[in-house]
Amino acid sequence: MPAIILPKLALISANFSNLQDLSNLDTLANIAQDLDLPAEVALTFINCDDAKSEFNAEEAKWKNLGVNSLPTLAFNMKQDLPGAQSVDVYKQLLKQYLGL
Repeated sequence: MPAIILPKLALISANFSNLQDLSNLDTLANIAQDLDLPAEVALTFINCDDAKSEFNAEEAKWKNLGVNSLPTLAFNMKQDLPGAQSVDVYKQLLKQYLGL
């Protein structure tokens, strides 16, 4: 599993499975430590203006593309599929893009 996936999974698990408050810096520090990351490094990154700017720019990009709900799947940066969908909907969209 790519290393970038583990922090994302840890945050998803903390938020949805364990109902932890991800706006709480102590919670984030604990999650970082669970991932063998120094808590002080994680908190420094969270409070870094460059990191905040990068996050805000990425968020604005997706909002400009019309993404305003999760989950949303973007196909070829042209069409988005918001919300949970059935397998048949995904199959139809993939067939459309593959020209089948």
